[in-house]
Amino acid sequence: MRAQLRPAAVVLALAVGAGVLCGTGPVTASATDVRLAQFNLCGHSCVDADADKVGAVVDAVAGLHPAAVSLNEVCERQLAGILDGIAGRGWAMSSRFMLTKRDGCGGGVDYGIAVLTRRTIVDADPMTYAAQSQGTDEFRGLLCVAADLGRRATRICTTHIVAGDEDRSGKLRREQIASAASRVGAYRGPVVLMGDFNLPPSAAAMSALYTRSHRGGGSGAFDEVDQGPQLCRCGEHTHARAKYDYIFVTARDFDVVDGDATPARFSDHDLLRGWVIDR
Repeated sequence: MRAQLRPAAVVLALAVGAGVLCGTGPVTASATDVRLAQFNLCGHSCVDADADKVGAVVDAVAGLHPAAVSLNEVCERQLAGILDGIAGRGWAMSSRFMLTKRDGCGGGVDYGIAVLTRRTIVDADPMTYAAQSQGTDEFRGLLCVAADLGRRATRICTTHIVAGDEDRSGKLRREQIASAASRVGAYRGPVVLMGDFNLPPSAAAMSALYTRSHRGGGSGAFDEVDQGPQLCRCGEHTHARAKYDYIFVTARDFDVVDGDATPARFSDHDLLRGWVIDR
């Protein structure tokens, strides 16, 4: 098993405004690491105003300087504000949005998932899952884009898997995660897969993503930023007392440095930050 890398490092602190998004402590990483972020920002239902949500995400991105960001539960108007805000802070990013619920934010504003990349996106490959919950107008899916990341062209993906209250048996989650694993497994070259999977690392469905080298095994191709030096299927809680948010990277292409979950006052999820090295 490959040990977690902790090279001689500089200390990175995520400085944010107004105490909206609070760092939980310094994370060490070298200047050559690729920085990634996954965030379910609860953009359509949590109570804070759009301006507060957008401002907090802008502060987080401007402080971290990630190569790629995954956003779940984001209103399209919020995404526009985030892109304008980070460009104004000197960290302009390219983006693609995938609609998962039309008019999901009210007032004709659509709701969905998004990928942001520091380098220009050259292609997008969205997929709506075949398995969907009945009686809902939200359609879960996978959004993958092609952009340079680190030293190479990479597929960078986001997904938001169906929640447990719509899937009591777990069948939909198993099928959606299997579909995501199959699609990203077909890509040649490096892959980053981020998102809210609505399952803990130990769940059987997550075995489709983790490699067999992990404690607990797996049949997939991915390491995860919060796995630790023993390659555990574990990590900091990102939603209440559970880990639901993940940053996966293809084990053949990246070495994991570290991961860190950072509380957000306005969302029911934490921001997950990851540091990896493009091998």
